[in-house]
Amino acid sequence: MLSGRMLKLIEYLQINNVSTYKEVSIELDIKERHIRYDVDRINDLLKLNKMPLIEKQSKGIIIFPKDIDISTLTKENDFIYSQEERASLILLILLIDNTSLKINKLSFDFQVSRSTIKNDMSFLEDKLSEKTIKISYTDHFFLDGLKNNRVSLMNNEFKKYVHLLKEDESNLNAFEDYAVKIIKKAFASVSLKDVIKWIDELLENMNCILTDDSYKWYVSNIFVVIWFILKEKENPLELTISSYSCDGYNEFIEKLEKIINMKIDNRKQKVLIRLLNYINKDAGLDEDMDLIYIETIVSNLIASMSNEMDIDFNKDTILVDGLINHIVPLIKRVSSRINICDEVFSILSEKDMQVFEAVTRVIKQIDRLKDIKNYDEITYLTIHFIASIKRLTKSLNKKILLVCGHGYGTTTILKETLLNEYQINIIDTIPVYKLATYDNWEKFDCIISTTKLNILNKKEYVVVNPLLSEQDYINLDRIGIQRKKILANYYSINEKLSFLNDKDRIKVLEVIKKEFGYQSVLMPSKINKLSDLLISDCIEMIEEKKAWKEIVKEGTKLLERQKFIDKRYEKDIINTMETVGFYSVTDEYFALLHGKGGDGVNCSCMSLIVSKEPIEFGDKKVKIIFCLASKDKKEHIPAVIVLMKMIKNTNLIEKLENANSLIEIKEILFKSELEVV
Repeated sequence: MLSGRMLKLIEYLQINNVSTYKEVSIELDIKERHIRYDVDRINDLLKLNKMPLIEKQSKGIIIFPKDIDISTLTKENDFIYSQEERASLILLILLIDNTSLKINKLSFDFQVSRSTIKNDMSFLEDKLSEKTIKISYTDHFFLDGLKNNRVSLMNNEFKKYVHLLKEDESNLNAFEDYAVKIIKKAFASVSLKDVIKWIDELLENMNCILTDDSYKWYVSNIFVVIWFILKEKENPLELTISSYSCDGYNEFIEKLEKIINMKIDNRKQKVLIRLLNYINKDAGLDEDMDLIYIETIVSNLIASMSNEMDIDFNKDTILVDGLINHIVPLIKRVSSRINICDEVFSILSEKDMQVFEAVTRVIKQIDRLKDIKNYDEITYLTIHFIASIKRLTKSLNKKILLVCGHGYGTTTILKETLLNEYQINIIDTIPVYKLATYDNWEKFDCIISTTKLNILNKKEYVVVNPLLSEQDYINLDRIGIQRKKILANYYSINEKLSFLNDKDRIKVLEVIKKEFGYQSVLMPSKINKLSDLLISDCIEMIEEKKAWKEIVKEGTKLLERQKFIDKRYEKDIINTMETVGFYSVTDEYFALLHGKGGDGVNCSCMSLIVSKEPIEFGDKKVKIIFCLASKDKKEHIPAVIVLMKMIKNTNLIEKLENANSLIEIKEILFKSELEVV
């Protein structure tokens, strides 16, 4: 008979074919003596079923047999539920189908006594007391406590099982199968796989790729909303949303209504639509944390790290994109006092600690980042800069499918590291939740993933960290992925050849490329200057004092004359500021006005107004007003970064305030830009 711990051990060893007792102990947080005991018990079962045994070698090495079908070992009547597992299943029933909870039935299903089930419920109630929830009974068992707490608990529990609902049920062990049956029963005739397909289609339509954890969170929240719809119960969120718009979602709402075979009333629709809007990048930002503000933080971080390490990180556009995607959820976690415990700090080498220490010093001087105390958060920022230092692309050969569950920035980091150090060709990169519907298996040789997968007998694969550890290198070698003969930091060499003139430096780099055997090296793209965004015809000086709306009209009129924007963008800026306030204005310094973009913007552009009199934006006053329009929310980023460097390093704002003519303003801008580019 297998325990849950034994199943956990088998799953790990199937993925990590060769391991040691010590490695397994660390990864699974199980004592070594328990692992040795479990290996012996598993071998007893394997021997009984006439199957190859787990090989035990010297120095604690254990080798799991390849190509064996262990499904016969995981039949329901051969499974021993631990107390934690029984409590988890009882909690799931209490949350979504409490009227069906019968102690006699649980006793029969779990093959334990009624007293044991009662002890399990006492054990569960002790855990729930931390959330001020208790188990009560009238004519049936139910959870008693604040509704918001119970809904939050329901979200967390659904999140644990989302991945199982996409699996072939024949691949589930007894515990997983029991949990899935509870959920399916609570959702009656609704096909949860169809709901997940509906969610995936929605994400695809919005061109949105979530991290694996965010995807599970998102799906679990939608399941909760659907559960309230099916049960015709009031969702607490219905009371917190006063208005909403169905624009753009009518088709998706209608599709969901067909899937659940029920009409969704207006109150439930507004909860669902707010949830659908959550994945919109701008909707996920706070009033005081819009995209421009995030870009400013990233710009300051990159500029400070460049000074700290004497490396021009501004040359790496991948770093900019990666940090912008990473900073928003990081700041949300910090402001919400959410501590992550991913233990990634341990994967940093001694050489990487120099970068870690630099990041630690730099963030203390940057708004919104100076409150970061969590080592894992600092490590993730460090990984971005380590990857930036290493970044290059080299000749390839082995075909790889890269599966990542940590988001765009971390995926890019791992991808660049693998291309940098191994003879591979990455055929495709996908998030974990798309693996179940992936059908191009014949195009690649093996899979590299950042998270455990359930794809037995499909392709050989290995699990690695976003920043490769020593064990990751060993595991990659074991499945036959060849490392390149010479590893070189191309950017580092390039920087060290700065004493040569450009012509000679390029010749030397070409020789290095040929000697290392690299057919191509990806050089960083040229950074756009502020002058590429702000042309001289879009600069104006005014003498008289004006209201802020008049200033918006002046700034946009300069861009309209050049056919860069139309009248709609002026309204966009005014509506944005009336809705969320003057967060884009830094009191007594400067304003960087902008709307949401898209409609009314023909190309990315900027205007500048220098006022001799302070312009009032609420209780804030400024004399320097930039007006920014972005076509795709991305194209303008390099130019804005240059502007922030000019403001920080050349005393630009004070010089502009003291300028006496348009010619002087243009000279100040020209000289300041030369200083930083």
